[in-house]
Amino acid sequence: MAIPYRLRELVNSAQQTEDLVQAAMAWKPASWNRRFDRAPENLLSVDYQALITDLAPSMDGAQSKRIPRIDRGTVRALCAPDTLRTYGGDIDDTAVVKAFLASMIWGYGLVGYGPYRTERILTRDSAMSDKQAIEQLVEIAGIAQSEGGVAAFDHVATQRRRRTPYLKFLGPAFGTKFLYFLTKATSVPTTPVLDSVVHGWLQQHAPEVGNFSLSWWDTASYERYVELLHSWAAELPALERRSLDADDLEFLMFNDARGQAPRLAESENVTAESMLDDLGAEADARGGESDRVGALLVEALREWFAGHPQNDA
Repeated sequence: MAIPYRLRELVNSAQQTEDLVQAAMAWKPASWNRRFDRAPENLLSVDYQALITDLAPSMDGAQSKRIPRIDRGTVRALCAPDTLRTYGGDIDDTAVVKAFLASMIWGYGLVGYGPYRTERILTRDSAMSDKQAIEQLVEIAGIAQSEGGVAAFDHVATQRRRRTPYLKFLGPAFGTKFLYFLTKATSVPTTPVLDSVVHGWLQQHAPEVGNFSLSWWDTASYERYVELLHSWAAELPALERRSLDADDLEFLMFNDARGQAPRLAESENVTAESMLDDLGAEADARGGESDRVGALLVEALREWFAGHPQNDA
């Protein structure tokens, strides 16, 4: 598949490694702590508030009024095998939960419903504890870091096809964020994030690649996306001190798409793309394999938005 001309332009303008470092994402620890404080204690097997507080940088004096930020490097370090595993080699439940929380905090930023969405993935509903969800996070973390992100993605898809509530309410847009950090922190091939922003960019600048499923866990679709970015990264010229990786291209596309649209105030950092991602996850969680009508409607709406991109005019 031919490399989009716009992507070549972006790579040519990013000749230094520093040009591929994404700015840290702002977030509000108090909002996340309040969300988990509302969950009944008997349903929580982990001290989420302690983990959230630990993720917030310690700031004193004048700095205490600043909004804390979290960057890719921080989340990647939390997903490193040495961080996730005990001395015996087993994956530590609490470490995985902390890494997952960090990836969701990074993904949602200041989006107001991020804490609610994340807490619901972990507790499912008011009658079920988080133990099963944590076991499933540990399971996919182990698969991702030993067999790769696509294998972990396929594991979720397979469990969903069996009609089991496997990480219910976690859609692929945010699920691939966690898989990205899990693979980036190891020697397995990096599986980049696939969300509405990148998908919209591809539809605008490389429509010949076709659509990718974002409303349900479609392994073939995600694998095609991963292979596409890896093939482009292999063909494009290396930077000054290193070669390009698939996630570098994902960042360039994401950043370019964000630069073309008017920026919202940080306190209102909700976009059509983020809402579509969550609507897709919601439709998949409610309908599952037996009823795809809702998910298909979200996909149709996604295509409409991609065909009517927002601009500065």
